[in-house]
Amino acid sequence: LVSLPGIRLNLDIIQTNILIYEVGGRLTPQEFVARMAKEGVMFHAMNSTQVRMVTHYGIEPEDIEVAISAARRVTKIAA
Repeated sequence: LVSLPGIRLNLDIIQTNILIYEVGGRLTPQEFVARMAKEGVMFHAMNSTQVRMVTHYGIEPEDIEVAISAARRVTKIAA
């Protein structure tokens, strides 16, 4: 995710299965969440700059790759 345009993520603060990061550029967090939902990836906007993603039991490494691929498509369209 850190390599995608408009995504700002501090890898040093990640300590759990909860990922909070900033979305900027041409997409608001709400737009990013809505576009990702159309790709089948569900998560929440926290406020006007941040989103929150959580993995849980049953989420496999392959599922993470699906989410990252979807984020690539969504951010590329918005660029």
